[in-house]
Amino acid sequence: MKLLNITTKYFLVLLLTILTLWTAVFYFVIKNKISENVDEFLDNKKLEIVRETESNPGLLNWKLSYKSDFKIEKITPQEADTIKEHFSKIWILEPLENDLEPYRQLTTSFSNKQGYFKLTITTSLVESNELIGTILITVILLYLVLVISVAYLNRKLLQKLWQPFYSTLNQVKKYRLEQHRSINFDSTNVVEFRELNETISQLIKNNLQSYRNQKQFIENASHEIQTPLAIAGNKAELLMENPDLTAGQAELIDSITENLNRLSRLNKSLLLLSKIQNNQFPETEKIDIEATIKRIFNDLDELIEFKRITFKPVSKGKAVVKMNPDLAEILFGNLVRNAIHHNTENGFIHLIIRDNGIVIENSSLPFKGDTDHLFERFIKNSNNKNSYGLGLAIVKSICDFYHFTISYTIQKNIHKIILQF
Repeated sequence: MKLLNITTKYFLVLLLTILTLWTAVFYFVIKNKISENVDEFLDNKKLEIVRETESNPGLLNWKLSYKSDFKIEKITPQEADTIKEHFSKIWILEPLENDLEPYRQLTTSFSNKQGYFKLTITTSLVESNELIGTILITVILLYLVLVISVAYLNRKLLQKLWQPFYSTLNQVKKYRLEQHRSINFDSTNVVEFRELNETISQLIKNNLQSYRNQKQFIENASHEIQTPLAIAGNKAELLMENPDLTAGQAELIDSITENLNRLSRLNKSLLLLSKIQNNQFPETEKIDIEATIKRIFNDLDELIEFKRITFKPVSKGKAVVKMNPDLAEILFGNLVRNAIHHNTENGFIHLIIRDNGIVIENSSLPFKGDTDHLFERFIKNSNNKNSYGLGLAIVKSICDFYHFTISYTIQKNIHKIILQF
């Protein structure tokens, strides 16, 4: 989840919690306040009625009716002692609307010269309830409008506030060291974003310098290593031409020459890996995969015949990719040679070509290694002394460079490589 969404989420949760609690408290405070006002009105009404009965004894026989709001009943002193003044909520049937309406009722007693009396006063709560309902609906609407407005404004403001960060992030995502350039970040007044841009700029500057130094070192080291290897190889060949050379010495010189050749090939392979990772193959063109692989198989036809391998290509589509032709030759050449070198006599190689990739299956001797590490450097999948474990590493580097997907599986002595473009 994006930081902007997380910030908005926490802000809304906090806002919703506070507003919900505030709405609930506001509702109950208003409701209690109205109830207190109604009770105060009934209490004042009671005092007014009691005072009026002293000057107007006719009220002592007043009966509660639809038009009136109080009733007076004569009681005994003993009944008066049992009546405790209290408020209650009752429902009265309204004859005009034929519906029950809520009322607040005060029940109390009083005495005067005429005796003891029970007083019941009622007042309608319809207007009070309607008022509370109106207030509640208004508060809820205000609540929703406030939440939506705050959420919208908060998101818009945060998007504008975080725009320099996203701009920096997009430029960093697109940046490549092999482009040999720095990044010009957008100016911002936010101190944290400005410090972030300065830190990234300095980091890129340092990495760019390290990248250039490493690239130059690899090129120089490869060149300097290749020269003495060639000289040593030439001198070994001169020694082989010595007529006084014994058989034992000739065998030693031959071993030296072989190891010098392996070291030379290893040096070239490591240099190739570095060049791939340093993006030193910028030229691209459309490559016909089927034609390329078949040409490689034709070049290795003698080796295939020597091991009596059956080669069976199957075309299920037209695979064409845009890549550097030299890297294409290296990629598919390594895959083909891997299928041949690690095959058995009288074995087979199946090639399936599709629009979006290829599948190469080949027979092989039992494999006891770990297939999860076959694409790592210096990991061998055979006992071949001429293999130094870089062929598949080079394949993986080229695939990563062009964002291809490659997998290597082994089941019942059958090796299967799936390459998807």
